[in-house]
Amino acid sequence: MDSGILIKTFQKNFFNTGNLISYYSFSNPSGKILFNNLYTTGDHFIEGDSSKINLELHPAISVGSTNNATAGVYGGSGYFNYSDLLQIGTGLSLTDWSVFVNFLQQTPPSGREASVLVSSMDSPGSQSGFNIGLNASNRVYLDFINGNGARETHTHSAELSNFNNLISVSKNSEQIQIIYHDFIDDDSKLETFDVSGMKNADAWKIGGMQTPYENYTGFSGYIDDILISSEGYNGSVASIISDSFFMTGVESGHSQEIIVYSNETTGTEFNLTGVTGTGVTGYVDVLVDTVNGVPLYQKSGVEGELTGFTISYLTGGLTSGTGTSFINGHNLVDYNYSNKFADNCIIFDKDINLTSTYEIYSYNQRTDLLNKDLMYNFGDNDFITETGHSGENLNVYMDGRAIYSGSGFTFNDFEVDFAHEVVSSGTGIYNFITGNQVATSFTGSVGTISLTNSKYFNKDVYLDGVKLVSGSVWSGTPSSIQIDASSLSSGTYFFLPRHSHSVNRATGNVSQFIKFDFKLVNEQLWVNGFKQKEGADYTKTSTHSLLNSNKYLTGFTDLIFNNETGFFNV
Repeated sequence: MDSGILIKTFQKNFFNTGNLISYYSFSNPSGKILFNNLYTTGDHFIEGDSSKINLELHPAISVGSTNNATAGVYGGSGYFNYSDLLQIGTGLSLTDWSVFVNFLQQTPPSGREASVLVSSMDSPGSQSGFNIGLNASNRVYLDFINGNGARETHTHSAELSNFNNLISVSKNSEQIQIIYHDFIDDDSKLETFDVSGMKNADAWKIGGMQTPYENYTGFSGYIDDILISSEGYNGSVASIISDSFFMTGVESGHSQEIIVYSNETTGTEFNLTGVTGTGVTGYVDVLVDTVNGVPLYQKSGVEGELTGFTISYLTGGLTSGTGTSFINGHNLVDYNYSNKFADNCIIFDKDINLTSTYEIYSYNQRTDLLNKDLMYNFGDNDFITETGHSGENLNVYMDGRAIYSGSGFTFNDFEVDFAHEVVSSGTGIYNFITGNQVATSFTGSVGTISLTNSKYFNKDVYLDGVKLVSGSVWSGTPSSIQIDASSLSSGTYFFLPRHSHSVNRATGNVSQFIKFDFKLVNEQLWVNGFKQKEGADYTKTSTHSLLNSNKYLTGFTDLIFNNETGFFNV
């Protein structure tokens, strides 16, 4: 991420940039110093003297036994190999705060180990401070020693990707908010924890603790970005900020003319030598500390009375005029970079028939037009979509089967009304699509069906709502569609527009766990032609997930103890 994009994101959304403490992109280290990219490299040198590093700009200093993180040879990333450690200046004295970490962990910790990302504890036993890291189940945790001297650990329930990840942790008063920012699925998974027993500490470090022991290790992997603020952001603000990590720019907005009202100015009074207040009238350089050989200076202000030119305005009645109002722009996303954050495995959340066949599409960039949930509307006994898409075309699936537009359902404004009875508990999914659906009836067992009308092109083929496997049952050329109907029954063929033909595709026999050789981005999955829903039929996982297994375990339903007598009710 470019710091300029970060600042524009704050300005665009009217967030306070004054709360930003530091942003490290690992793009311009020097020796043992990682400069704060909220400022230029030259800004860090007091009066241009590179031997005097400005402490107030919060540079990070390498204090580990190795200096990989500031080597500057890892393509804009900071490499950490357990023993690498960065100290933020001489510390940060923060009551509330937020930290964003954009990282790639090579392998999760094992057993009871924890890999520390950010910490203000000198060691695992420190009585003040916190540490944020990753546990052996590939989940984010925060722990600290509470007021009773006991360790308190809070773990986010979401499993991370085995590729790149973006997390944020925010402290606001006595609450901690941990968010796993899943940009690919446009989902910020937020969980909140009580940390009323946590005491603040200043010793902020990146990549581990000064003295790790027990089951705590330093971080091993790559960090692309770290952002620290003195404000504990709520979930909606943190989510907007997280999007800037994937942006290449912010499209400029524009101004429009509006009517404004103000009090009419009737006169002015001038004072050439008025006292404007008291404040700093000069500075002197003070050496504050030397960290691992790096001298850190701070300018100390000399205070006095400030004088200058003052103006007082005399006002009268209300007057009107014209002014301008700024209309926000939009974000430009680096989809090649964002795809690094996608998973590449699935497990089925049901006992799957291993003789079944699957087909999956994965797209080259994230979209918010696919795999959306239909919501039942009890008042009108129909289903509703999100608003703002009136007049657009839909592909609709109910309990996995495609429903043909027109004869099967109608879409008006944001309401989907089915022509046949549909139970309210049914699983409805819809996609916004470009183009029109086509349907035609055929008699089964007629050999090969060849369609040459262009209205059938660039579409997927369904028989009575069940998808036919492309490349197997049917295939398409620039001038025709060929359907092998020799083993198919009579019915109605649907031709439904595909979101995009720029896809990664795979098909094969189903197993409980499937690993693909491409990333899953807005994937669409069918089993025996029935569309599957993420979270209901399957779950995406990482390569290192503890959930990955080709076995399916059903729930245990027999009662073995009901607390009436002794063990096993004996």
